[in-house]
Amino acid sequence: MDYTTFLSLLATHDKESRTFDRKEMCYAFQSKGADGTRRDTTGAKGELAKDICAMANNGDTSYLVIGISDDGTRFTSVTNENLTDENMQTFCKEAITPPVTLTVHRERWPEATGDHAGKTVVIIEIGPHPRDHVFRLQRDYTVWGDKICYRRNEVWVRRGETSDLASPEEIVERMGREGRPDLSVTLAVADQDDHAVTLVRRPVIAPTDDVIDRLVVRAASRLSTTGLMAVSQRDIDAYRDRYRAYLHERFDYEEGQSRYYEVRPVIRNSGTHPADDVTLTIRFENKVLATAEDMSLRDSDLSGRPEPPPLPMSHVLQNTGLGALSALSTLGHQSYFGPVVSPLRPKMPRPRYRGPYIEDAACDDMACTTVTYEADSIQHDDAARFRPFLIKLPKEWQGDRLAASCTMKARQQRETKRAVVSVLFSVGEPLTLESLFQRESPPRLRIPEG
Repeated sequence: MDYTTFLSLLATHDKESRTFDRKEMCYAFQSKGADGTRRDTTGAKGELAKDICAMANNGDTSYLVIGISDDGTRFTSVTNENLTDENMQTFCKEAITPPVTLTVHRERWPEATGDHAGKTVVIIEIGPHPRDHVFRLQRDYTVWGDKICYRRNEVWVRRGETSDLASPEEIVERMGREGRPDLSVTLAVADQDDHAVTLVRRPVIAPTDDVIDRLVVRAASRLSTTGLMAVSQRDIDAYRDRYRAYLHERFDYEEGQSRYYEVRPVIRNSGTHPADDVTLTIRFENKVLATAEDMSLRDSDLSGRPEPPPLPMSHVLQNTGLGALSALSTLGHQSYFGPVVSPLRPKMPRPRYRGPYIEDAACDDMACTTVTYEADSIQHDDAARFRPFLIKLPKEWQGDRLAASCTMKARQQRETKRAVVSVLFSVGEPLTLESLFQRESPPRLRIPEG
């Protein structure tokens, strides 16, 4: 936080409020005093956890400034070196549930003037948070001799300038009696961390006649009309025609394969209650094909890939009767620009997760493809990872973002939640016919042994 922002913060909050609190000093995490004696930090930690919990329950972005007296008249440099973002994040994970979003700014501004000059200030920025979250203490902080007692599961809220325990009615109102789930969806693509990633889309460059001719000549370069392995000119010409047709079929096949992407939906429940009987529906416009086919099965099934034509047999092989036994080589089958997404190897889904169910439907008077999933229950602070499905982009699609309309409905939700999620694309190396064969050896005849 820069000095100008800090001054603006002080000017906006001239006194303590629901979203702003001041402390002259905080001894949490500082187990030794100035004279070297040990200090019990339990009470200081409890006080800090109580204040953060109360401000987190505001929902709005709130600030706790350490280094300023409660009345705002004294500025004291913070000497506690352990008031850092790392320590605070670890502390809040252990002290408060559900997890609190906060950032610690430890600042000492060279340009500061007046009472702020040469002073170290710690600003704890808390939130924002969903208003149906109920933050509560996750452990006890008790020091009986000092009459300090903060108990596990206590819910603290701000009332004006002070923090106070929430009443049962306030907790029930905040939770919506039974609590509410808060669902969000991500389309993860071969990403083990369940985050949306950018896919690589390769522009297609159709082969020219010169490229086709050059590859045909290369493939037939070892065929000859003379010598021991002589092949008739008529057979060579026929082979070239067949190989030319094969090149066109192979390019069309690889171009189609490059437009397949595997998508795995992930639903997160960041609410305060489990979500039961969840239904997720994803809608793509009709030009995007969706299928439940498993990418791993596609990779293992090569039956759809065009095969190169067999080489014509020479006069020697035909007359020795070894033609039927000859192992005529063909071009390698590995594609260098197949599906650009690494195949995801999903585990078998847990029985309570079902789908995908894919069908054509009418969406807002337009034809579209819908993908539906179902889940019996998604616990709060948990995620449902569904089986993947395939999408195939239309041939003419040239965008950098594919948007899908999603609807999520749980039994505890009053209304269906709608969201638009996007898959991003970046442009990779062009897809050309020459790149397919640049590492493959030309076909050759093998004379059988024995």
